[in-house]
Amino acid sequence: SAKSYISLMDEEDIIVKKIRSAVTDSLPGITLDDTRPGLKNLLTIFSLITGEGAVELATKYQDAGMKSLKDDLATALIGYLNPIQSRMHEALDHREELKTMLEIGAKRADEIASKTMEEVRKKIGVKL
Repeated sequence: SAKSYISLMDEEDIIVKKIRSAVTDSLPGITLDDTRPGLKNLLTIFSLITGEGAVELATKYQDAGMKSLKDDLATALIGYLNPIQSRMHEALDHREELKTMLEIGAKRADEIASKTMEEVRKKIGVKL
């Protein structure tokens, strides 16, 4: 379901909507607890994009509540994704250049994979 993930190219309003509608629970307070997987997931995402510890974030939002946590997470996520989205839009604005870069990358990946497979075949004794 499109509601179950944040796409790198989701618009800001979509990100806010998805985070606000993320499944949590009706228990009071904010805790980092395996019995609260939805909340733990949000705290983990928040921690990964901000570098702040998940335990510290739980403590920080303990009294603020779920709405504040979700709103601040959405804001942080939007800020985190903005440079990535800008770069992606820039690449998409130059489709021919992007296509050339992808072709070069595919050729290089094929060369590396071929060498790796040759080594694997030698080690397992397969001859073609």
